[in-house]
Amino acid sequence: MKKLVMMGLVMLTCSFAAAEVAEVEKGFYVEGQASAMIPTEDGLDTGIYANGRLGYCLNHYIALEVESGYANINEDLDVVDYDLIPLLINARIHPIKGEKFDPYLMGGLGVLFVNVNVDEEAAIDEASALLGVDLRALNTNVSVDADADEAFAGQIGIGALYHFNDNIAAFLEVRGLFAQTNVNVKEIVTSDIGSSETEVDTEVKFNSVIVGGGLRIKF
Repeated sequence: MKKLVMMGLVMLTCSFAAAEVAEVEKGFYVEGQASAMIPTEDGLDTGIYANGRLGYCLNHYIALEVESGYANINEDLDVVDYDLIPLLINARIHPIKGEKFDPYLMGGLGVLFVNVNVDEEAAIDEASALLGVDLRALNTNVSVDADADEAFAGQIGIGALYHFNDNIAAFLEVRGLFAQTNVNVKEIVTSDIGSSETEVDTEVKFNSVIVGGGLRIKF
C-alpha cells in the first residue's frame, strides 16, 4: 500500500512539473525579417520583402502566427511595378527541439493585396524605342488606369532559429510563395496623328522563392 501511495505521489508531482514546463513554453513572440523575393516567372525582377510576424507558441513544438509585410516587384522593362502586401496565417512545426539550434517547417494561407503602378513617361520611351519613332515629337500622351484583384496566397518553407537565450533568437529561412491575380489595364494614347483606347485583362503570377532572415523576441 505504501508503495502505491508513493508511486501516486511521484506521478502527481511529475504531472505538476510537466504542466509547469508546458506553461513556460507557451507565449507570444514577434519577428522582424528582411528577405530577397525572387520571382520564378519570366518578366519580373527580384525585389526586397520586409515583413513582421506575431506568433503564439502552443507548446514546445507547434506555433501559430499572423504575417504581413511589403514588397515592390518591377517588370523587366521598368514600365510597370507592383506593390505587394500579404496577410497570411502560418503554422510552424519544430520537429527537433535543440537547446540552441532549432530547425522548423512552416506553411501558411491568406491573401495578397496588389497595387499596380505604371510609369506613363517610361511607357512612351519604351514604345518609341520599339517603333524606332520619337513619339514625343508627335506630342504623344499616354494615360493608364491599372488595377488588380486581391489574390489567394499560400507559402511553405523551412528555417532554423538560433537561441541566444530564452527570449531572443535569430533565424534564417527559405520559403516558396504562390499567388496569382488578374490585372486590368486601360490605356488611352493621344498624339498629333490620332488617338486610341485599349483595355487588357491578364493573369500575373507572383510565385517566388523568398530567402532571408531576421530576429525573434519572445514575451
